Amino acid sequence: MTAASPEELDTLLEDALLMNDGPAVAALFAGTDVLVAAPGRVRHGAEATALLAKRDYLASSLCFRVGFGFALLAGDSAVTMSSRGRDGRWRLLAIVVPQTE
Repeated sequence: MTAASPEELDTLLEDALLMNDGPAVAALFAGTDVLVAAPGRVRHGAEATALLAKRDYLASSLCFRVGFGFALLAGDSAVTMSSRGRDGRWRLLAIVVPQTE
C-alpha cells in the first residue's frame, strides 16, 4: 500500500492502526518490516504495530518538511520519516514515538 503524499500516508497509518490491521501497517513501509524507535529500544513487526496502537496514534502533523525525496512529519503522536519511490508514491521508513511519563 502506498500514498500520493506524506500526509495521505500518515492518514492511512492512522486508519490501519484504528482497524488493528497489522498487515496494512506493514504494507505502508518501504522495507519488509515495520520499524518503530522508542526510547531505549527499536521495535519491529507486530511488536511495533502493537506499540503504535497502544499509544493512540493520530495523524496530526504539526511540522512538515519535504526534500530530496524524503519527508519528515512531526506530530503529537510521533515523528514519521517517509520516502518517495521511483513510482512517485510515498512509503514509510521509520516512526519515532515520544517517551511517555
